[in-house]
Amino acid sequence: MVCPILHPIGDQQFWGEHACHLGVAVKPIPLSKLTEKKFLENATGLLTRPERYAKAEQMKTLLERENGLANTVEWI
Repeated sequence: MVCPILHPIGDQQFWGEHACHLGVAVKPIPLSKLTEKKFLENATGLLTRPERYAKAEQMKTLLERENGLANTVEWI
C-alpha cells in the first residue's frame, strides 16, 4: 500500500498507480489524506484478494529472471 509523502510531486504516486495497474497493489492514497477508515479498507483489499498474490508471484519470477545485478555490472 503506497502512501506518497510528497504528493503531488515525486515518483511515489506514479509507482503506486503503476503497481495498482499491474494488480499487485491498491490505489495509492497520499499520506495527508489517509484516514483510519481508508487504511483499513485498503489493508483489507490487499489481504483478501488472492489474485494480488498470484500477480505478485508472477512479477517476482520475472524480476528474478532479469538478473538485474549481473546485467548492471556488465553494463558498467
